[in-house]
Amino acid sequence: MQEEVTSERRRKGARRRVATVCLILSGMSLVYSSGLVPTFEWMRYDPTARIVGFLLHTVFLAAGLGLLLLKRRPDFRAKVALAGAATLVAFALNIALVQIFVEMASITVRWRSEAPREELNEFGFRGRSVAPTSGRPVVVLLGDSQVEAMAGSLAQMPEARLEHHLAEMGIDAQVCSLGAAGYGQDQQLLALREYFESRSADVVALWFTPGNDIWNNLFPTHLPRNGPPKPTFRLSEDRLTPPMLEWGSRNFTSPIKAVALVQRAHSRALFHRRDDLWESFLPPPGKALVDYNGPVDGTWEDVPNHLSLIVEHLESEKSHFSIWLTPPSPRMSHAIRLTRLLLEEIQGLAKSNGARLVVFHARQPPRTDGAERVFSLSGKYYRASESQIEETVDRIAEGFDWIRLPVRLEDWRVSEIDSHLNLAANDDTMRRLAAELRTRMHGSGGD
Repeated sequence: MQEEVTSERRRKGARRRVATVCLILSGMSLVYSSGLVPTFEWMRYDPTARIVGFLLHTVFLAAGLGLLLLKRRPDFRAKVALAGAATLVAFALNIALVQIFVEMASITVRWRSEAPREELNEFGFRGRSVAPTSGRPVVVLLGDSQVEAMAGSLAQMPEARLEHHLAEMGIDAQVCSLGAAGYGQDQQLLALREYFESRSADVVALWFTPGNDIWNNLFPTHLPRNGPPKPTFRLSEDRLTPPMLEWGSRNFTSPIKAVALVQRAHSRALFHRRDDLWESFLPPPGKALVDYNGPVDGTWEDVPNHLSLIVEHLESEKSHFSIWLTPPSPRMSHAIRLTRLLLEEIQGLAKSNGARLVVFHARQPPRTDGAERVFSLSGKYYRASESQIEETVDRIAEGFDWIRLPVRLEDWRVSEIDSHLNLAANDDTMRRLAAELRTRMHGSGGD
């Protein structure tokens, strides 16, 4: 009899200890998932990990409460009922705690400048504000990271230098920047639409970047492959089809945060496959050479920013080198047509709002003699030519008011790992662009 009592006490003690451990683990799971500890603030952007944490919290809480309650209920049905009640209580408490403590970061289908808030204009892009009505002609500088120019101060940005050089030439104009890293003509079009809802312009000067604008237009995400989502137009019977995801839309943000977390986890899996799923809309890309044993040019391996190229995907032509491939693949020809249609949309939008579209590109100094050869990259071989870049630009530029501004400075890069134009090269480019715009603005009466 004494042994039975002792054994029962041991079982109760073990049950209490296990229940205590479960409750402690429940609390730890809650802290881990809630972001109450600053170390875990990054988890706002990792819904899958947070859901796992909250599920563990529910399981451990239910187990702990169940063990504490079941000790007085030997009947099996009562045990099952209490265990179920404990789970429901834990689940309801969990939803309430998520609603109170979790800060949700919504998924927005676009991005703007990552510059400090004080450096942003009213449209969310790096640059100075533009008065709605000032009586001065307005030039919109539309583009990507070249327009954003994060390497310099606001006073050194292309918009400021262009405005300065126009003033020197007798044109008292305002220049407004619309552009952020990774923008192709698709997001440039959408940004310009938003701009014209409240502002006007005399000239839209679009800074075209051949190395990445074309594939920026082609894929539904930013770098890397299956990266952040964006609205993307596609071709359907040689016509533009509007994006399936609206620019600036906020997806998967239920007011019930526990539901939003599940939505985010599901959407994360979809977003992480967007480029893969998008392949069904695209023609085949160029292919690496098979069983090639001839001479190889290692120029691509030696470019200063090769580390950034690791996140690119030349196999799908989501790469700065896709414009080099010869002959152009069916996918590149498709991308060229898509880019031209987007430029036509931008031109039509500008014209309907009383503005003139001027496209320009600053051609970086060549790295090779332009001859066709075989280049190596990451253990694969590709037939390509740097002269293919200009041939592709010529195909896109046909019919547009297009200005070619070759970079003239020997020292033109921001740094060895940053191939954006530095301050001196930006200033020289904006000086020559101002001279080109002056003739056009004088011709349209924008003196």
